[in-house]
This record gives sequence, structure tokens and C-alpha cells, in this order.
Amino acid sequence: MTTGVCTKAEAAESFDSLELVESGIVPAHRRHLDTNVSTSIQDTVIAAFGVLVRKP
Repeated sequence: MTTGVCTKAEAAESFDSLELVESGIVPAHRRHLDTNVSTSIQDTVIAAFGVLVRKP
């Protein structure tokens, strides 16, 4: 898997042919808000996005 720096919009292009599941593309620490995740973490310090997609 190749990695690199990109914006949220650029990352979204990777999923054009897939259906985004609720919450879409979010900072990785916010992917599962139903768990005990610290809300004091600022999104700008997280270097990864989390996404859940469905193949149509």
C-alpha cells in the first residue's frame, strides 16, 4: 500500500466508485464516537482519516 500526504477531498477521490457509510470520511479518532474517545483531541493533530465504505 502506498501512503502519502493528501487533503480530505483528495482522499475522497479514492472512494468515488464506492458508497460511503454514515459519518463519511472523518479523522481516525472520531470514527467510532460511541466508544470512550477523548474529545479533547483536536482534529488538526491527527494524521489519518477513517472511512467505512460499501461496494454498490
